Amino acid sequence: MKLIVFGSTGGIGRQVVAQALDAGHQVTAVARRPEMITIQNERLRVVRGDALELASFQQVLTGQEVVVSALGILTKETTVFYSSSMNNIMGAMRASGTRRLLCVSAGATDPGGWQRWIIKPILWRLYGGMYTDLLRMETAVKASDLYWTILRLPRLMDEPRTGHYHVAINRHLTLGVSISRSDVADFIITHLTDPATYHATVELAN
Repeated sequence: MKLIVFGSTGGIGRQVVAQALDAGHQVTAVARRPEMITIQNERLRVVRGDALELASFQQVLTGQEVVVSALGILTKETTVFYSSSMNNIMGAMRASGTRRLLCVSAGATDPGGWQRWIIKPILWRLYGGMYTDLLRMETAVKASDLYWTILRLPRLMDEPRTGHYHVAINRHLTLGVSISRSDVADFIITHLTDPATYHATVELAN
C-alpha cells in the first residue's frame, strides 16, 4: 500500500514510517527538515515539505492511497496550526482523489468520565488555544467526504511497542491515561483500511 506521512520526524510519525516499512508498505515521508529522517529503505521516499504551505507537497499526493497526519505542536498560545495544516492536506487529497485519512488529535478535546471534570479544566487552562484549534481541525475533518479516522490520544509515552492496548470507537474509554507512541503507530498501521474505523473517532490507551 502507498501511504504518505505528515509529521514524519515527530515521535508518532517516526514510528509510523518505520512500522509501515516493516509491514512492506511504500512510504512517502513529508518533512520540513528531511535530514532528520535517517531510515534507509528502497520503499521510502523523503520529500521536503511544510503542511502549512500547500504548494510544497500537493504534487506528491498523486497516487497515494492513505494519508497519515501525525502533526503535532505543544503550545500555550493561540494557534491555527492544526486547522490550517489539515485544510491544506484535505485540499490536496481532494485534488488527487485520495480518500483515506487518519489524523492525530488529543483526548483532552472531549474526555469522558472523571477526566472530563478533573483533567479537562486543568489542561484547557494551560493549552486552551491549542485544543480549540484541534477542535476546529476535527470539525473540518468530520465535515469532509473522506474516509477519516480521528485518533484522540491521552498522554504519550516513549515506550516499546506492545500491540496490546484498549480501543474505543465512537465512545470514551473508561480505563487508561497514557499510551506509547509506538502503539499508536501500531494501531494506525494495522487499521489503514479498516472500514470499522471510517468516519470514527478512536480513543486508545495502554
